[in-house]
Amino acid sequence: MAIASGWGNGINTGDILMDSYEVLYLLLFLLAMLLFLFYLYFYRDLKREPFAPVYITSAYFFLLFILRSIHLLNYGSVFLGAPPFTADIVGAWNWALLYLMLAYALFLAGYYSPLGPAVSRALPRLNSEWDSNKAIVLLPFLLVIAILSFYSLVQMSGGLSNYILNKQEALTEGGTTYLMSGTSLIGMSLIIMQIIFCKYRKWKWVAIALVPLVLGQAILSGSKGVLFQPVLSAFIVFHYLRRPVKFRYLLALVLAFVIITPFINIYRNATEVGQISKGTEIFADFDRAEFSIMGRFHALDAFIYIIKDTPAVMDYQLGGTVLPIFVAWIPRFLWPDKPVISFGKVFGETYFGNIYSGTGTAPSPTIIGDGYINLHVAGVILVAFFGGVFFRTVYDYCIKRNAGPAGVFVYSQLILSMIAFWESNISGYIPRTLFTLFLTLGIARLLGAPSGRRPAGG
Repeated sequence: MAIASGWGNGINTGDILMDSYEVLYLLLFLLAMLLFLFYLYFYRDLKREPFAPVYITSAYFFLLFILRSIHLLNYGSVFLGAPPFTADIVGAWNWALLYLMLAYALFLAGYYSPLGPAVSRALPRLNSEWDSNKAIVLLPFLLVIAILSFYSLVQMSGGLSNYILNKQEALTEGGTTYLMSGTSLIGMSLIIMQIIFCKYRKWKWVAIALVPLVLGQAILSGSKGVLFQPVLSAFIVFHYLRRPVKFRYLLALVLAFVIITPFINIYRNATEVGQISKGTEIFADFDRAEFSIMGRFHALDAFIYIIKDTPAVMDYQLGGTVLPIFVAWIPRFLWPDKPVISFGKVFGETYFGNIYSGTGTAPSPTIIGDGYINLHVAGVILVAFFGGVFFRTVYDYCIKRNAGPAGVFVYSQLILSMIAFWESNISGYIPRTLFTLFLTLGIARLLGAPSGRRPAGG
């Protein structure tokens, strides 16, 4: 049996085995069992340490690839068509499931390898305490930068009304990376003040006063990330600096996110208030509710198409999709002709041109799909393994070695990007994550209390 003789459009085993639904069901079951056994083995640690990145991102992996597979088998999608699917789709899907098992196993191997802790130990320690007086002095500067960034973002979108009524375009507008990062300082400010209150019992009312500002930004932007980031960060801060969050409360948080997500999707695409008020209708029956929740997760669809159509649609890039990260830091106003950094839009135009041509939006190729486009299965292996090493490094450095205000703050701001790891693309994920990392490390350093001195308010 040939390993990759080609359909003419992509990979093929050379016999009908990999084109069968029976194999698809078997591979889907095996992938689900792999995650089940992982959670079963680490169940006690999961209850004690539910915010460890390996547990949270594994849950999102389950949603993106296992629950999405079940959804597709029932409903199909605009990309794959309606079931029953063609042989080339089923064959690519089976290979995708095989690669996903490999990727997840290697991600765990990287996470539990000694590399992450070794890198963590080699890094300089963070300040063990913060100065609460520094925090209240820094707060106005952070808020001014955030508000100016938000104002500039709105103006780039053509004014407030256009920003609100065309939220999808506003969220995917090019050249807004620094402005979006600037607006994130609103949520960061809330988390900083929450840390000061949890650790030093000061500035509680300042933290409470920031909540409406954070909610207002989330409502205006229509972004799930803008809403979920401060909420999840607040839970993390409470867990590590006040007292452990009970596992059932974390499950309640997940359920709340699941319920809220369809309303955010409706709001993002709504052009009038009546469309938002009808959002409760999606919960009229199970099928409609399930479709409204699972219908937006296109990572598996994209990965299937990558396997099916590479290299026919796009040659293996041999690192080509990663190179733009070296110029990602240059602002577009300094380089108006800067090429598109995120591979996501190029991917959409190339693989789904009939759907996304000229729209400026597209589903992400997934980070392992991006690796596959570059180096075939070797790309999947490298991305998954070193992704696990990076996650363990961040967790060990922020929580195990620096489990004070600074470490918890940095970790709380990185957790959402770690959850979304599988859904990202390499050239978008690395610059965005590194920028957040260096920004939060800089803020944590500014707020640090001098060594040997009792922190103000401590």
